[in-house]
Amino acid sequence: MSAADTVKDFVRLAQTAGLSKDVIDLLDKKAVLLGEQVASLQKDNAALIQENMVLLRENRQVKLENENLKTQLENARPKGDELDEGYKKMLVYIAHTDGIHRQDLISWLGLQKVQGEHMFDQLRKREFIKPGPFGRPDKGFDFHVTPAGREYMAKTKLLDVKPDRPLPPQPPSRSVGFNSGRML
Repeated sequence: MSAADTVKDFVRLAQTAGLSKDVIDLLDKKAVLLGEQVASLQKDNAALIQENMVLLRENRQVKLENENLKTQLENARPKGDELDEGYKKMLVYIAHTDGIHRQDLISWLGLQKVQGEHMFDQLRKREFIKPGPFGRPDKGFDFHVTPAGREYMAKTKLLDVKPDRPLPPQPPSRSVGFNSGRML
């Protein structure tokens, strides 16, 4: 039973109870006003329910869009993080060796000394490669890919890339190494 029905029942009871005509008229007017207010509040409530449904739907859409943007952000790499093809090629070659000397790889890739040295410096600066414990007096230390370098290779899908030609031959043994500060 609605509030308006309750007021009307109250007015009928008052009429049958023998109340004066003025009181009954006043109760009738108040019942009409109360009924109008109830109708207005029900209309407002229906509008608020509709608005709430629209806002909930929009909120779900915003949450989905937010999740999509978060995923895109996680997968996106800053432009400065991307290596040029020559650097990638060098990183792939180093990754497929047990350590390679700087000069061997620079000459094998057919790079000018300055260009190759710069590429090595950039890969070291990003901590994608590091010198190993062994070296040769004429060539310097051998280089290896670091965990950060392998992570970069995984992100850029270079882990399965093979060198485009056979690797340069490596000397069978390392001639200079360090063990507790002593040369081997």
